[in-house]
Amino acid sequence: MSKSKKFNWKKELRGWLITLAVFAGLYFSGLHTPIIGALQSLLLYTQLWNPATEDTGNIPFRYEGELVNDKGNKIAFDELHNQTLFINYWATWCPPCLAEMPHINKLYESLKDEQNIQFLLISRDEDFSKAISFMEKKGYDIPIFTESEVNPQLRRQVLPTTFVISPDGKIIFEKEGMGNFNTDDFKDFLRGQ
Repeated sequence: MSKSKKFNWKKELRGWLITLAVFAGLYFSGLHTPIIGALQSLLLYTQLWNPATEDTGNIPFRYEGELVNDKGNKIAFDELHNQTLFINYWATWCPPCLAEMPHINKLYESLKDEQNIQFLLISRDEDFSKAISFMEKKGYDIPIFTESEVNPQLRRQVLPTTFVISPDGKIIFEKEGMGNFNTDDFKDFLRGQ
């Protein structure tokens, strides 16, 4: 006959308190966002979140609104006709945004010399300097912007949200949520516009 083990409440309570302390420490130190983002980024490498590039109905894009880059220069959407626009809304406090950022950076690195493709990463941080600091710290050189005049057609509640606008002024791709955009299929999709 086997003896049953006596339940040790003190040991169980200590385990829960340690777990709670670790999570509280991560949360209050602000480290939970980059850690969750890093874990989600690892998941993106599985390619389960590769974006499908089906036709979204070719919705006409209204070239409204104005952006300001990290150097304070303004650019109006109206100046970007006849180009393929890769537009990504993100924020430094958004773990899925941080998860897809390394993949977007690699996509940008492989396509930045293409003449007709513009990358517009638009920060939704209230303090734009946080986005600038994040990009510098990570060594990303993707052009980042904040909105000085909002384009209401692009406004969504979900972060991250990504759009592709064709050179003839159609919204040909929209994705709410994270994705691994650094794939051969997606590169071909952007180049084919």
